[in-house]
Amino acid sequence: MAKIEYRIVVDANGNATVTTEVRETDDTDQITFTSNRTDTAIRYPKDSQFTDPGSPLPNEIFLVGMKAGPFAPKNRHSAAPPRNLPGIGMRRLYHFDCGAENTSLITHAKDFVPWGGGGGPGGGGQDFP
Repeated sequence: MAKIEYRIVVDANGNATVTTEVRETDDTDQITFTSNRTDTAIRYPKDSQFTDPGSPLPNEIFLVGMKAGPFAPKNRHSAAPPRNLPGIGMRRLYHFDCGAENTSLITHAKDFVPWGGGGGPGGGGQDFP
């Protein structure tokens, strides 16, 4: 069973940032991505906790749309180095960037257009100790 923590941080202007930290998983856990936009895409710039074809893999644009998944996290003990997060301790983080998938009308090549914002400590990545 997964142990998941949601951290809500409100800045001085009243803007909230929510960071999800998955502290522990096992082979029965599943992760689903949801969004309020059909063009939502993510990209893991370094390492991903997924290995199955059709799941979000490192350095690939992955179209989430309104919903994608569920996916089974498999890469819990990857080469991603643990980081010491202040007030949290040593964690292995999997950061993904959020944005939109854009397809060129001329070349039909797909491009990733990142959105602003952030996920707080660890960049909104999932954490598998």
